[in-house]
Amino acid sequence: NYTRCYFQDGTQILVARSLKVLANRLPEGAFVRVHRKHLLNRHYIHSVSAVLSCIIMSNGDRFPMARRRVG
Repeated sequence: NYTRCYFQDGTQILVARSLKVLANRLPEGAFVRVHRKHLLNRHYIHSVSAVLSCIIMSNGDRFPMARRRVG
């Protein structure tokens, strides 16, 4: 399992760990798992669109939300 990590300065690294392992190592409450493929930092979430079922980040990127998390 590999995970690609993106940083605020634009750099990215490929880590040989699953998202689940990384989520357990991060500070509790600082990140949210919105989809099985995405773990997002709460500080950079701009808005949540239930109509589009996506998360809009402060830089304009959009990430899909799992159907169970929309409601």
